[in-house]
Amino acid sequence: MGVKDGYFDFTWVPSAALVWSSDLKLDNIILLRKVIKTAPTTSKSLVLSSPDFKNGGTFPKDFTCEGKGISPSLSWSNVPTNTQSLVLIMDTSPGPLRPGEVDIGNHFYLTVFNIPKSARTIAAGATNVGVLGQNFQGKTLGYTPPCSQGPGSKKYSIYLYALSSKLNISAQEATEKALISAMEGKIISTSSLEVYYSRS
Repeated sequence: MGVKDGYFDFTWVPSAALVWSSDLKLDNIILLRKVIKTAPTTSKSLVLSSPDFKNGGTFPKDFTCEGKGISPSLSWSNVPTNTQSLVLIMDTSPGPLRPGEVDIGNHFYLTVFNIPKSARTIAAGATNVGVLGQNFQGKTLGYTPPCSQGPGSKKYSIYLYALSSKLNISAQEATEKALISAMEGKIISTSSLEVYYSRS
């Protein structure tokens, strides 16, 4: 008995073997066993960057209270295809409280939400991409520049979130804490930058 039609349609590895049974009806049929592994992912992670500074670098003074006090340029890539909106938050963990100060959690300098899924950049000082939310000063919507009070270099973090939907929240309500709560269950991907600034 020889092999039947179809046998040579496969590329057999050297370790392949025919297992014969005692039933000639089954012996004339080749049963295949194939292990299917999870396909490797080819999608890339969301990436946040800035043309004004490097991740882990120094925050230019133009974006602080010592300079122009405008928000930095930011750009991003590899936005997931199912993204419906994006959110940006810039914050820092404050140092020890000074006399009379109340702990309000992280100092957040910029919140922007419902950024269009097609957007890939925000220019320095721009206010026309997405919806500007609150900052920790609570005086006006939009960016408030850091002043890095006290000695030593301070770390500032900028976060980008890709979401599966837009957020139903008003600009006046959009504190960092409120945005994080509103984003719960909607985050598809995140990216972040860290930058350092020491007031002269």
